[in-house]
Amino acid sequence: MPKYNKQPWLLDEETNFPLPIYPFIDAPTVLTKHGNPYHKDPDDHHFFFPRKVFLSDKLNPGGQVVRVSRIQAVRRFYHDKAHNYMDPPPLIEDPEKQFGMSLLALLNFVPRQAIDLSSDTPSRVELSDSEYELLRKMTRVDFTKDYHACIGRFFIKTMIKEHRDSIDKRLEADFLEARNHTTRRQIGNRILKLVSFHAVEPLQPTVDILKKQGEIPQWQTSPYKTVIKYARTARDANQLIAEALAA
Repeated sequence: MPKYNKQPWLLDEETNFPLPIYPFIDAPTVLTKHGNPYHKDPDDHHFFFPRKVFLSDKLNPGGQVVRVSRIQAVRRFYHDKAHNYMDPPPLIEDPEKQFGMSLLALLNFVPRQAIDLSSDTPSRVELSDSEYELLRKMTRVDFTKDYHACIGRFFIKTMIKEHRDSIDKRLEADFLEARNHTTRRQIGNRILKLVSFHAVEPLQPTVDILKKQGEIPQWQTSPYKTVIKYARTARDANQLIAEALAA
């Protein structure tokens, strides 16, 4: 397979989310250098790569969250072909954009289009209902429940940093001055709800469109409730809020 003159990775036109690979079932067997079939086929394809960059200090912790937010089971032959024919998607370095991309993934967003690799030129293809249902079954969020707190901590830090101006100065002072743990937790929850509302507000119209198009399930929890859910998994939420307000 060629490893030069690669074309850019194809993106969803509505969200700039990297398109998934067409859900191939049949594929040629890929052999190791020892002539044996690979032990894992289908293989895991992360929508956001390269791995070392997304897990590096440069993009940490947002890069980690984006990296694990969506993967797809892909036959190894087509997984290798995709990486050989196309460059990685554009890096997402801005924390607010990392927040948006990871939230879309956590809302179970899967684009209706995919990348067809049946020829030497990768192309965009619209999926039929049965193909799309298969693709949905082949994609998932790549973390265990233990990782939820990491997402929650990233959400808290990003939301307060980006929406600090929405927090009333009196509310902020009440939180920082509170000595009673219960009182501080209650005020902290009010702050989280406030910044969560402002953080998801710009994304809501896009989410509404994607739900209408069937690319986010109708049963999916709202962006606001999803953010609150993950933020509350961070046991050190109050400490994170205090650090973000003191920054």
